[in-house]
Amino acid sequence: MLFFWIALIIEAVVLVVSVIVYSKEKKWFALFLLFADLAAISYTYFSEYENFSWTKTIYRFAQVEYSANGYNEGKYYGGWEDEYPQGFGRLTYKHFVDEQFYSIGDSEGSYRAQYYEGEFEHGWRVGQGIVVYDGGYKDVGVFYGKWEPGKTVFKGTRWKDDELYVNLEIIAQDAIHADNHYETDHWLTKQ
Repeated sequence: MLFFWIALIIEAVVLVVSVIVYSKEKKWFALFLLFADLAAISYTYFSEYENFSWTKTIYRFAQVEYSANGYNEGKYYGGWEDEYPQGFGRLTYKHFVDEQFYSIGDSEGSYRAQYYEGEFEHGWRVGQGIVVYDGGYKDVGVFYGKWEPGKTVFKGTRWKDDELYVNLEIIAQDAIHADNHYETDHWLTKQ
């Protein structure tokens, strides 16, 4: 964080010098330096803005890396408070070097989660939301926060290709594993 403040001070000095030189001598280089320095100040600010107490929104053009645990990590934008997702936001899951990622499976294979979009509370998925997976799957419903043994962490509907669905409750075994409890043992057709 010290580097941030030093860089910001240097960029502010360059900005002031550029304005003075351009206003006195009307040199094109000073004008160029002025715009380049404004871009540098913006870049420096957005490289650290998730760490500031006044930041309430993470913008789509300046997403931040976020990790709730080894599986729920990726690029985030949306509501922000005290260095956590808060309110409505989107976490686009990322395949990290450890090859651990959030996924579901069926008899045909495993399907990696692409993103979660919905409500967050102190960094956890709490409230209405949707998880979109590879293979045309998505879970739409209510999420209940941190995974703890025996806790219901999701109630809603699992969709396949927007045509087939099954109602589902997910109960955590631990912080990473869960049991899926389906209302029926077969897919229902959208009517």
